[in-house]
Amino acid sequence: MGRNVRISKEKILRSGLEMLIRNGYSSINITGLAKQTGCSTQPVAWHFGSMERFRIELADYVDEYVIKKVHPETDDPMENLLGTSYVYIDMAFDEPNVICFLLMESEGSRPYEGVKFVFDDKKVFMP
Repeated sequence: MGRNVRISKEKILRSGLEMLIRNGYSSINITGLAKQTGCSTQPVAWHFGSMERFRIELADYVDEYVIKKVHPETDDPMENLLGTSYVYIDMAFDEPNVICFLLMESEGSRPYEGVKFVFDDKKVFMP
């Protein structure tokens, strides 16, 4: 009888993030995810139930990943603004697939509307 190795949800999400960074969102499927994680498809299905649910949780995981990267290191608002800007610029060069994922808005590609709400012309104040 084989070993009973438990693959954590965190490990599967981390594998999904690695796939996203390396090859983009469209590269993520259950077979590739299982291969990247080093398991069968069963743990993926067991933890998430469906790829749709995995994608929703991956979106939250990516958001947390980005937030950790841009977390301010100082109390100076101007330094925080510049530091955050530099992190996003670095990510655009080093991890462009993550930036593309954050900006995805088409139906089915992201479980919510990305950053579209920031540019909603109904919410923009014009004097």
